[in-house]
Amino acid sequence: VREAYDTATKLIKDAKTITGPIANTIARIDADHLASAFTMVVKAGLKGFIPDVEGPVQSHYNQLHRHVAVSAFRFLFRSHALYTFEINEDYANNVSFLNDVYDNFVYGTLAQNTKKERRDPGSLDKSITNSVAYKARNRLTKLRFQAGRRLQLRKPVQRMIAIKEAHSDDEHVGKTRYVRDKPGRNPTVARFFLQELDPEAERYRRAHKPLTHKLNRKRGPPLRAASELSEVLSADVPIDYFTPVYYNSLSLRERARYAKGGVAFPLAKYAFAPEHAEWRALVVI
Repeated sequence: VREAYDTATKLIKDAKTITGPIANTIARIDADHLASAFTMVVKAGLKGFIPDVEGPVQSHYNQLHRHVAVSAFRFLFRSHALYTFEINEDYANNVSFLNDVYDNFVYGTLAQNTKKERRDPGSLDKSITNSVAYKARNRLTKLRFQAGRRLQLRKPVQRMIAIKEAHSDDEHVGKTRYVRDKPGRNPTVARFFLQELDPEAERYRRAHKPLTHKLNRKRGPPLRAASELSEVLSADVPIDYFTPVYYNSLSLRERARYAKGGVAFPLAKYAFAPEHAEWRALVVI
């Protein structure tokens, strides 16, 4: 029982360092409830929860795993430990439905992932990392766009903020946020995101959603290297999203395409930053 409680406590602690809806929910589950669910595995005679995802679904071993999983879920639901999931009570009490959901996930999703990892070792970890980064960047884009609307910024600025590719897929380690390099992005744009939009998003969070994770965590030292996701550029960013040097390095067709996006920049203190001042004397090659 003590080991189950320690494991539950560690899981909850780790969840608090991760950004995401599932991690947020796990972080709010009481350690005692989670420990009770872990104890069910031991009491069932299992050394760990390790279903045979490629074995017979109806084997006694796999059936026991399904019974434990569904029982643990229903226990947590009845204990109100999963209230933040807003789970439909009819579904939660439908054992047949829960069995089908379990089978679909274990013998569908997990089985496919197992085969994929066996064919290409390391691919699953990379896929998960990219998926997490993509979702995190989407959430960041949404929060910043909402902040821009509350600040009543100019429409061209709001359109730029709404572009997912304009934002970097920052790396989070514990409570520190490391901003990744974004090839071609003007440093002034990054400062605008970090100094204007993120603080506004945090002020709104504090006032309306005090239980959610902070957006503007402590930022670490200089930029992390760009990821594959950071390398992807949108065709819709305004021309002053780029540094003049990077813009001049693009092909003639690319420059013509981005020039159609016009200029977005908003506040005088940013528009006259050194990086943007270069645009006034830009010599297009």
